[in-house]
Amino acid sequence: MRCSWGGILHQGGRDGVLRPVGWATRTRPSAARRRAASTPSRTVSTTSAGSWVLPWSWIRGLARDVGLAFLDAHKPARFVAATTGGSVARREADEYSDLDLNIYVDDTEEHRSENRQFAGEIIQLHIHPFPRVEAVRQSPWDYRFLREAGVICDPAGRYESFAREALPWLGSADGVSAACDLALADVEKRQSWAEEAILRRDHMEMGMASMAAMTDAAMLYGVVA
Repeated sequence: MRCSWGGILHQGGRDGVLRPVGWATRTRPSAARRRAASTPSRTVSTTSAGSWVLPWSWIRGLARDVGLAFLDAHKPARFVAATTGGSVARREADEYSDLDLNIYVDDTEEHRSENRQFAGEIIQLHIHPFPRVEAVRQSPWDYRFLREAGVICDPAGRYESFAREALPWLGSADGVSAACDLALADVEKRQSWAEEAILRRDHMEMGMASMAAMTDAAMLYGVVA
């Protein structure tokens, strides 16, 4: 299980506890984003926090171009497809956002996540085994990100074929209900983790657990709203 909260990449161990494995922070926009924001033909909006948001079409193009360039340089063996995720896929990216890149491969059961710097961008790279529709039906909460994914590269059309079958069920009443049940169970686990950390007076782990519970609850709201 992998989650990202506030730019921190976490990896779940066999004991189910999420631990930080790296930071995905950006102290200043990349050169490409600064050039885009300063170009008169671009329409750049500003958030209440003072950060600026580039046009969605430009962000989508950036994610596609960087993703394809990354694949040209680092395409793994048994590659199947690649998609965007995170704030870029949700159309929430600003000048400090990283790029989430999901790469699907055959012949593995291992999920792997790491932070990479490439072409002036920070990439949260996630390597997944190519999913099966049966796995989505068994664990819809773990696959909720499929609903917002944007395809970068799908040379054989396998991801598109999979999505045509999996996505309608994820968005159905049965799919949403199953995802909610699993999400609420996750929130309860995070709450228990926080309570245990309180008893140990481990303030850092208590904060991480509390943030995890709140993030899962917020993500659940996004699914059912």
